[in-house]
Amino acid sequence: MACLVDRWVAFDQTRDGLKKWLTKFGDEYTSQNLLARVEASGDINQVYEQIDNVLKNIVEQKMRKQALKRSTIQSKIIREEEKAEDEAQRKRDS
Repeated sequence: MACLVDRWVAFDQTRDGLKKWLTKFGDEYTSQNLLARVEASGDINQVYEQIDNVLKNIVEQKMRKQALKRSTIQSKIIREEEKAEDEAQRKRDS
């Protein structure tokens, strides 16, 4: 009997620890955690729809982050090219 109680307490502590970790671990940029609750007691199609919405939000956030990184890198490359062209023009003018 003691073993069963010990296992239940250990499971509860592990579950709570994992839940706490997941709520603290997530996307700092959008302030969202990775733990999403889905109501699974209803229709199977509603469950799939909820999961689909969670996944779509994650993909959209990742796409936005990727687009921001690309535009940052692109603007940096353009600035470097313009700087190099200006230096080349100054050398030709001298």
